[in-house]
Amino acid sequence: MSKKVSIVIPVYNGESFIVNCVNQMIAQDYENKEIIVVNDGSTDQTLQLLNEQFKNNKMIKVFSKKNGGTGSALNLGFSKSTGDLLTWASCDDVKYPFFISTLAQAMEDSGCEFCFSKFEQFQYSNFEARQERNPMGMQESGIAHNFLKVMSRYCCTGICFMYTRRLKNMCGPFEEIPGEDYIMGAKMGLLTDVYFVNKSLGAHRLHPTSLTISQPGCTNQADRMAKEILKNYA
Repeated sequence: MSKKVSIVIPVYNGESFIVNCVNQMIAQDYENKEIIVVNDGSTDQTLQLLNEQFKNNKMIKVFSKKNGGTGSALNLGFSKSTGDLLTWASCDDVKYPFFISTLAQAMEDSGCEFCFSKFEQFQYSNFEARQERNPMGMQESGIAHNFLKVMSRYCCTGICFMYTRRLKNMCGPFEEIPGEDYIMGAKMGLLTDVYFVNKSLGAHRLHPTSLTISQPGCTNQADRMAKEILKNYA
């Protein structure tokens, strides 16, 4: 697995999580990688922590921009990336050390240009009580032939995913609204077979300041757009 992987981390006021998140990406058991952090107009100590902790690490590039949301931060991050394979991480989630290598290997073995996995979920700091989430309901790894059918009902790609630069370029930039990943996943699923890894590669943290909890319904527009994209297939 010699392909370079670009990992983008969009962050807004993530001082409680950003250092741990970047360290998790550094610790990934896949060597050929770059880490691009986009500070999306944070007003807390996020940027200061990044500069203090990682200024001498050549693997990490930090960019700052005016606050515009996750989609706009991802667009900047990927425009600065150089990898053949792409992924991104929310700073408040947890990624296991084999996250990158497992997905890269799955893509190489399957020939698919988009893959994702099961994940776990936990309440704020109660990591030991995490529960597994299998959005596809598949019991074995393999091509998710029902991917578009499931996506036409709800976003199933979770928090651990990877795609080729070629596929991402075909789909264009992220929409700059909450739920941008749902729309992107729908576009990608129409263009390639999607591979599902039946293994949890990370854990999603539920906490009061996360956007989906603090602003219920914030992804409604994205839900409608994704379903519109998939309606002819469905």
